[in-house]
Amino acid sequence: MWLAYIVAGICVIPAALSKSELATAMPTSGGTYVYLYRTCGPLAGTISGLGLWVSLLLKSS
Repeated sequence: MWLAYIVAGICVIPAALSKSELATAMPTSGGTYVYLYRTCGPLAGTISGLGLWVSLLLKSS
């Protein structure tokens, strides 16, 4: 069981690092969503926000 947690943690590291980089670039809540919302519009921001949430959810499982 502990091996599954280690593998899941390793899989999440790239996503966590990219999210933390965007969060420091735009210090408002929801870094990636805010960036895409401002650059590409509300539809792209919503789709990417949901996609990032699902990707983190599936990577951790």
